Amino acid sequence: MDKWLSDRSQYSNIDSDENIEVFCNGIIIWKRQNNNCTDILEIAREVINGSLDFNDLYGFYKIVIFDKTQETYTFWGDNAGSQMFFYNDDTYFFSESFLKMKNSLTHFNPNYAAIKQLFCFGRVYTDDTLIEDIKCTDSEKYYTISKDGFVVKEKDLLPLYKNTGKSLDFIMDTLIDNIDKNKIGAVCTGGTDSRTILAHLAYRNIHPQLIITGHNDNPDILPAQKIAEVLNLPLTVQDPSDKSGEWIKRSFEFSDGIYDVVLAYRHLNKLKWAKEHNISFEFGGVGGEFYKNVFTRPFLDQLIFKKIDVYKAYDILFNKRCICPGFLGEKVKTSNEKDNIVAIIKDQAEKCKSNILNRVGMRYLQKGFGLICNDVAAYGCVKIDPLMDRNLIASVSKKSPLTLAMSIWQRNEIATHCPELSDIETDQGYSCTTQEIKLLRERMKKLSFYLSRVFARILKKIGLKYKSSEQKYWDADYRDAKASDLFSEAFACCKNMKIIDENVDQNDIEDKYVGNILLCGMLFSDKCEQ
Repeated sequence: MDKWLSDRSQYSNIDSDENIEVFCNGIIIWKRQNNNCTDILEIAREVINGSLDFNDLYGFYKIVIFDKTQETYTFWGDNAGSQMFFYNDDTYFFSESFLKMKNSLTHFNPNYAAIKQLFCFGRVYTDDTLIEDIKCTDSEKYYTISKDGFVVKEKDLLPLYKNTGKSLDFIMDTLIDNIDKNKIGAVCTGGTDSRTILAHLAYRNIHPQLIITGHNDNPDILPAQKIAEVLNLPLTVQDPSDKSGEWIKRSFEFSDGIYDVVLAYRHLNKLKWAKEHNISFEFGGVGGEFYKNVFTRPFLDQLIFKKIDVYKAYDILFNKRCICPGFLGEKVKTSNEKDNIVAIIKDQAEKCKSNILNRVGMRYLQKGFGLICNDVAAYGCVKIDPLMDRNLIASVSKKSPLTLAMSIWQRNEIATHCPELSDIETDQGYSCTTQEIKLLRERMKKLSFYLSRVFARILKKIGLKYKSSEQKYWDADYRDAKASDLFSEAFACCKNMKIIDENVDQNDIEDKYVGNILLCGMLFSDKCEQ
C-alpha cells in the first residue's frame, strides 16, 4: 500500500527498525523533562503508541512514519506551520509536493473559492488548494492512512489563552543546540524582526553569513549594510533584476504551484546562495507582526468597549482588509469563501476578544509562511523563523496591544541581547532604541505619519488627488513578468478557465496581481490546451 507520492531522497533524516521506517525533513526536537531528543525513531514510536504530547515538539520540519506491521502511514508538519503535505481523501494519496498531487489526478477542476482567497488575501486561508480534490495539511492536526481509510486527528495543541508560552531565549537555545552552527545563514533586512533574531545569534556567539534581496533603490539595503558592519559579518546583497530567459518557468516549478511565481524567484535565488555557501539553516524574522500586534488594533477597529465574535473577527481581518479585484470572473467573485473561513475561526476561537484575533492572525501568517518554507525545504535548506513558534506567540498574545506599539517587544530583545544594533535606523527611519526621550520623539513622528495617512484617505474619499509616500520597490519584477509571453499565455488561460472576466484587458491588470495570474495560468495550462 504505497500511498506516498514522493522522492524519498529529498529527506535529510531517515531511520528504521524492524517495525517502523521514518523520514524527516528539517529539524525536530522533542522536549522531554528538560532534555532534548532528536531521535526520529524514538519520536515515531511514541506517535504509533499514541503517547506523544505534540505540545512538546519544537522545530521546523515535516515527518512521515510508515508502520510496517500495520501498513499505515502517519504524517504531519510542525506546529509553526512552516511545512505541509498535500493529500486527496478519496484516493488516499499524499505528497509533500502539490504539483505531484496534481499530476496524479486523471481529472481536476479549479477551486474558485480558493482562487478568490488567493487574489483577495495573497494566500488560501482554508485547507483548500487551487484544485478542488487536493487539500493541504493543517498545523493543528496529524494524518493517518491505512487499509481502512484516511483519518485526520487533532494534535491537541494548547490554545493561546491556555498556553503560558516560552521566551525567545528558550526557543533560540532549543534550536541552536541541535543544529550545525557552521551551516547557519541569516536574512538581514532594514526592519526590526530580522534584527531581533540577529541580536540573539550574536548573543550566542553565532556568526552567520548574511543575505538581503532587493533592488538598488530598496531602503532596506543601507541599514542591512550597517548591521553587517557592526556585527562584522559578510553580507550578500542579491539584486533580483538579473533574470535569465527561463526565470518564470523555473520560478513556477520552484513555487510548486502554490504561490506567487514572481515572489518565488527571489526565494529561488536565495536558495542558490545558500547552497553555494554550504548553508543548511536560514534564520529569519517572519512572524514579527505578532509582536507589534497588528491583528488587534483596539482604536482603529473600535474594540475598546466591545465584545468580539467570530463574525466580527472575519469582518476585521478579512472583509475590511481584503477587497476582491474587479477583474475576476463571476465564478470566482460569487464563490462563498466566507463560510469556510468562519468555520475555521469558530474552530479556533478562544475565550477573550484579543485572542480570537491573535489566533486568526496566527493562522493567517502560517498559511503564507508555509507556502515559502515548503519548497525551500524540498531543496535541502531549512527556513528557521523563531518568531513563528506558537509557544513564543502565546507568550505575547495575551499582552495589551497598546504595550506592543512602536515594536517595543523587539526593541527590548535587541537592547538586551545586542545593544550595538539599537541605534541603527530601520528602513522606515526609526531606531530600535529603548531610551525614553528618543522613543518619545519617535512616537510623535509615528503619530504624525498616521495622521498624514488619515488625511490622505480623506482626500482620496472626496475625490482629490494626493501624493502617496508608499513606494513599491518590487514592482519592477512584476513588470518584467507582465511583459513576457508566458504572462500573456497565463492571462488567456485564466480567461478560458473563467478565473478572469472575458472583458478584462491584459493592460488593466495591476502589477501586484501578475505573480498569481501566472500561478493560476501555468497551473491550469494543460486544461487550456484541451
